[in-house]
Amino acid sequence: MIRSILIFSSAFVLIASISCQKNDHNHELVQQAKIDINSPPDGKVYGKGDTIYIDARITSTEGIHGYSVQILSPVGTTLYSMEEHTHGTDIRVDKYWVYNTDLSNSSDLQLIIKAAINHEGQKIEKQKNIFIK
Repeated sequence: MIRSILIFSSAFVLIASISCQKNDHNHELVQQAKIDINSPPDGKVYGKGDTIYIDARITSTEGIHGYSVQILSPVGTTLYSMEEHTHGTDIRVDKYWVYNTDLSNSSDLQLIIKAAINHEGQKIEKQKNIFIK
């Protein structure tokens, strides 16, 4: 009976320590991965008909498993969306979108870039305002 309790306790401690190590590893992945958005530049104001170039770099020591880019209106409507399944430790995002949407009021758009940093679906995200007139 005592032997069964000891075996069960040992198995429980082993499982708990493995799960903690995995969480620590996932936390390290998030800290090591980053997204740098180079364009659109800070402070630039876009008018209807302008092309908004999206230039970003996603890096991770463990590798990236895909990314997505979205541009949202002030009320959260998706104006532009794309996903790319790609692998690597240094991924360049080079996209563009032409601002031809009629918005009821002039306000900022939201650029959101997300990257999957492991096969478990863990992601990092970076946002940037796009100023429109």
